[in-house]
Amino acid sequence: MFETILTSISALRPFAWRTALAILIMCSTLIFLPDTVIEKLGLTELLSASRSAISIALIFSGSIILVEIFDALRGIIVERHKTNKYRTNMFKHLSELTKDEKLALKEYADGDLGTVHFSMSGGVAGFLEAKGIISRSSNLGIPGTSDTFAYSIQPVAMKLLRENPDLLQN
Repeated sequence: MFETILTSISALRPFAWRTALAILIMCSTLIFLPDTVIEKLGLTELLSASRSAISIALIFSGSIILVEIFDALRGIIVERHKTNKYRTNMFKHLSELTKDEKLALKEYADGDLGTVHFSMSGGVAGFLEAKGIISRSSNLGIPGTSDTFAYSIQPVAMKLLRENPDLLQN
């Protein structure tokens, strides 16, 4: 039974914050309106009979909105953390390059290229691909060559190389 309730609540989650906001506004209006306005609207009996229920709805809806706000903030923080960690790892890989790897990446940086062709048998492209700096763009080799493939540099790697050209110095 508890599982059914959780499933139902999860299905309604996309609408929950909107509904909770509407309830929060309505309950806040009823509770915090001046008595003269409540009398003019003819809500005195309704408010006096159900003030505790309205207060509970106000607290509950406010709680739902706070949970949604915290969940959204958590998502933003987690995404930024992942991005920063990826960027930090990429910088670490770029700062630990061998001479032949630096030479291979200079083709991208010097020519302002996104894709360069490398021979798979050379090994350099394989190491750069394993480090996540480049990726094979196509599984089709260049006609007439047995093992030359197109490799694209990751945008973060290219950005870091532009920001830190000294990473490619021997």
